[in-house]
Amino acid sequence: MKAARFDFKGAVVAMLRDLGAVDGDRWYILRLETVAGPLDLCPQDNWLACRFVHVTRARQLLGTDPRLNGYSGKWNFHPDVADAAAVADIRERIEGRLLDRAVQKSMGRSAPPAKIA
Repeated sequence: MKAARFDFKGAVVAMLRDLGAVDGDRWYILRLETVAGPLDLCPQDNWLACRFVHVTRARQLLGTDPRLNGYSGKWNFHPDVADAAAVADIRERIEGRLLDRAVQKSMGRSAPPAKIA
């Protein structure tokens, strides 16, 4: 019997909704408000496409993060293995660096310390 394939896209959508993502537009299906402004998100079968609306604010916050394209605002995640651990890693990076800690606290979440990728 074949093992069930992990639904990376479904798990990412659920995680992003849990963080407060709302419906986006036709290209980026979700949008998450962050301390750097809106982050548009489009989960794929084995990676996550992200793009900041305010590129300058993203550069100020993320600095030299190698995932960030400082010109287009793209901040994509291409995990080696699209599994539950990859979803948890993406969540930690988004939650730890982009979400307002006061908002997290009001939602009953403990905010992890900001990390440099």
